[in-house]
Parts: sequence; C-alpha cells; structure tokens
Amino acid sequence: MSAAGQATRQHAWVVRGPGDLAWQERPIPALRPDGTLVRIETASVLSYLGKVIDGTLGYALPPFPFVPGTNAVGRVLAVGRVLAVGRVLAVGDEVSHLAAGRRVFLSPHLSAPVPAGDGPQILIGLTPMGSSRFGSVPDAARRLQEIWRDGCPARWRTGPRYARHRSTGWTIIRPRD
Repeated sequence: MSAAGQATRQHAWVVRGPGDLAWQERPIPALRPDGTLVRIETASVLSYLGKVIDGTLGYALPPFPFVPGTNAVGRVLAVGRVLAVGRVLAVGDEVSHLAAGRRVFLSPHLSAPVPAGDGPQILIGLTPMGSSRFGSVPDAARRLQEIWRDGCPARWRTGPRYARHRSTGWTIIRPRD
C-alpha cells in the first residue's frame, strides 16, 4: 500500500513468452497523460486465446511480457490531462463519460488519431488489425502495441481515453457464493 492507502500492486495473467502464461504480481499501471486508469469488474476471455498465446494462430503479439485479453467493464479511477492529440484538459472541458466512479466498457479496438488518412489500428492485449498477422507489422502499429500492450485480465488497467465508452444502465451479473 502507498502512504495514501492506495494499492500499488495487483495480480494479472501475464504472457511471458510463447506459450508461457502465468498469474503474477505486478505494479498497478501508471496513468498516462492521454489515458485512464480503470478498476476492472469483469473481463471476457476469448475461446481461442490459448491458440493465440501458444503461437498456433500466428498473431503478431505485443512485446513480452504483456497482459492478454480484450473487452472488460470497470470503473474509472483516474483520467489523464491530455484530451486529444496536442490538447491539454482545461477546466470546463466535457469529459463526463470518463469521470471518476463511472462504469465504462473497455474496447480493445484502438485506432491512432491521424489528421489525414487511416492510422494504425490494434486490438489492445492481442494483435494489430488487418493483414499484419499474415506478414509484416507496420512500424506505427508496433509502436501502438508497445505503448498499449496490456489487456484486461488484471485488477487494474490503463488505456487510451478514446477506447472507453460509458456503460449507462448496465447491470453486472455476479455468480452467487
């Protein structure tokens, strides 16, 4: 625990190398200026994730180690101060869908904001988009994977603010004890 009483460590499923998945203790990710920090309430696991991790499907994975996984629902704990490329958050800016305490859906689809043309795209915690898994990965997509490598099977996750969507009226179904 930190001096302020906040947790500083978490447990997460981590891919350490091809076919090597382990439950590990890790630091809670640091909040990036253009990101959010979310406490995960529930996350999905892809039915074919084992084949992705062992290399059978040939996905272009993020650099090791990384937390695999895609979609999740959680609560926003903190929001970075950079609203968009080159724009710093100011008093009065409307970001209510990312206010602390709000429940959000974490989308794995990340398309880099590029002023003109199509930017690189990835599925956070999985692979670049398009045909890159069958050939070379564009440098811009690889850079996105280096920055936003970790997916959802962790207690806390940081990610880009534009891959978060407010989940109004959703109810989380929990198993009975």
